Amino acid sequence: MQAVQINDIAREILRLVHPLFGEDILVKTDLAPGLPAIQADASQVEQVLVNLIVNAVDAMPGGGELKISTALNDAPEAQTSDINPQLVTISVADTGTGIPQDLLSTIFEPFFTTKPEGQGTGLGLSSAYGIVRQHKGDIKVQSAPGAGATFLVSFPVQQTTSSRGNSAA
Repeated sequence: MQAVQINDIAREILRLVHPLFGEDILVKTDLAPGLPAIQADASQVEQVLVNLIVNAVDAMPGGGELKISTALNDAPEAQTSDINPQLVTISVADTGTGIPQDLLSTIFEPFFTTKPEGQGTGLGLSSAYGIVRQHKGDIKVQSAPGAGATFLVSFPVQQTTSSRGNSAA
């Protein structure tokens, strides 16, 4: 675990996987400048992004748009003193087939897949979920059939001495 910049990870993963997309996938980025670091294992965060991007591309067999965005947000639990009040969020959005509402509650379960037999293990999203939770983060999905899907992954901002609330008298 070390201080990592989510934008650097996003740029590197896009550079590595972009050749796999084909010309029918338009890739857009909206990476917020000056984001604070997160405390993470960079290779595990990379794995999360690869899983989400591969799923997004697979959901767009006829082409579409993939958008990777980052932002700094306030944590919903910020009023609790032991929780960092800020989160770095990365979203992976696609214009693919979408996910039916009745499946949204099960997509992070191990071995769950919507892909045809032999084309998916059902471990990508469950692995992503486990990694994100291990980093004290959160992963959510917003989707509807025919409307694509957006996965929102949030990690707490790295605590620094000054952000831990020094109480100098």
